[in-house]
Amino acid sequence: MTIRLNDVGAVLRLRIKENGVAVDVSTATTFEILLNPPKGLSRRKAATFTTDGTDGVIQYTLQAGDANVVGEWSVQARVVLPSGFDLTSSPVSLTVERAG
Repeated sequence: MTIRLNDVGAVLRLRIKENGVAVDVSTATTFEILLNPPKGLSRRKAATFTTDGTDGVIQYTLQAGDANVVGEWSVQARVVLPSGFDLTSSPVSLTVERAG
C-alpha cells in the first residue's frame, strides 16, 4: 500500500492468521495496529473490527500525525485473547511518499 505524507483517512486493514487460516479474534480484549516507521519508535494505535472479528480482520483509520515520515513502514495487527494469548499478523509494507 502506498499513501502520501501526512495522509489522513486511509484505512489499514490487516488479517491475523495462524497456519494460513484466519483466526477468530471476536473475543479479543486488545486490538491494535502497530505502525513501525523507517526511523523512530513504533506506534500502537487502537483498532476496531471490520466485521465481527470472526474473520481475523481489524482496522485502523490514519489520523493527523500518523504518517509523518517518508519511507518504508512496517505495519502489523495485534490482538490479545481472553486466555492471554498474544497474536500478531505478518508484517505488511506501507510506503509513505512525499505529497506533490
